[in-house]
Amino acid sequence: MPRIDERAGFIYDSPEQGERLGALAKTHRFSHAGVLYENPEFESLALKLGRDLLQLVRDVLAELPEDGTALIVSQDGVMMAAEHELHGKPYEPLTESFAPLGGYILDENLHLHELNF
Repeated sequence: MPRIDERAGFIYDSPEQGERLGALAKTHRFSHAGVLYENPEFESLALKLGRDLLQLVRDVLAELPEDGTALIVSQDGVMMAAEHELHGKPYEPLTESFAPLGGYILDENLHLHELNF
């Protein structure tokens, strides 16, 4: 049964923060992900988004039956934040992001595998 978990999306500290990030993302080549990693005012948000998505993945994996599968759909900014958190990457401007309809597969051992359609 599908369910919605907010940890897969953006949870802003305030409506104003969401509006500011959204406005900046409209003109950034990496959209929300790029803005998160080029503006220090969003550093704590990036860290929180990454940690939340990884915890969601861990929670889903813990609930899956043996040989079970799950699909978590998110946005590039949240996914990049989770990848940075998972690999301990520093907070610095991005040089790449995901292609449209792209992303990664995160297996039960938390290993990333690129996924592009």
